[in-house]
Amino acid sequence: LLNKAGIKHTGAGENLKSARVPAVVNIKSKRIAFLAYSLVFPEEFYATDDSSGTAKGIFENIISDIKNIRKHADIIILSFHWSEELMKYPKEYQIELAHRAIDNGANLIIGHHPHVIQGIEKYKGGLIFYSLGNFVFGSVSRSIPEGMLAVVRFSQLNKVISAEVIPLDVN
Repeated sequence: LLNKAGIKHTGAGENLKSARVPAVVNIKSKRIAFLAYSLVFPEEFYATDDSSGTAKGIFENIISDIKNIRKHADIIILSFHWSEELMKYPKEYQIELAHRAIDNGANLIIGHHPHVIQGIEKYKGGLIFYSLGNFVFGSVSRSIPEGMLAVVRFSQLNKVISAEVIPLDVN
């Protein structure tokens, strides 16, 4: 349906190969590539060579995808569905994966899943939002109404030059 409507997407597809295809958009003469991965259960959601689903966050695949799109994109943004629900701090694997993604060419990491805000880190020339908390969750949340919207600006040299956090109340 997204293809039919002309909406770019990444992170899920008819099979693993299509789930790993980046969404590339042109904005103000910049080519911005988006890649998305899931690192949470259930495993039945993961795409395989023969079945549809989400792109499983396999480290080797992530690094390969970044390297493959790097020559065709000015800015690379990764989205990770990761961590554990209600966990307020990133897990060690999140930090390691985010750092290695930036080390290999990603500019910006956006994390989500735990329904709470996690930390923000400036790392080498990149920026990491470990979890934006709740955004549009489809229900009233008395226990976790907070989220944030991130506005990130890049220089002409494709470096993060500023970031603004806009607080959200999902209720």
